[in-house]
Parts: sequence; C-alpha cells; structure tokens
Amino acid sequence: MGRIKAKIDVKKFGDALMEFRNFESETFTADQIVLYKSELKPSGAVYTKLASASLG
Repeated sequence: MGRIKAKIDVKKFGDALMEFRNFESETFTADQIVLYKSELKPSGAVYTKLASASLG
C-alpha cells in the first residue's frame, strides 16, 4: 500500500524501500487489488475507484 505525491526519484525510492526490506506484517488474505485516485479538497480527501482486479 502506498501513495505517491509527485515525480519519483528512482534512487531515493529504492533507498526508501531498502529501509523497510525486513518489514513483516500479520498474515492476511486479499481477494482483490483496488487502485484509487485521491483528490485533496478543503473538506478532506475524496477517493475514486479507478480499477480493480480479482486475485486467485
């Protein structure tokens, strides 16, 4: 899960990922992946579903 706010510096992004290379989370099962667009408004973020893909 992640959010990208601006143009990506590939080296900095790779370095940031390496900092979390040993991260472990609890086990979970996902049945789909959903891509959202977020728009920041004065009243808060508005999320719009752009696409989804079923897994399995």
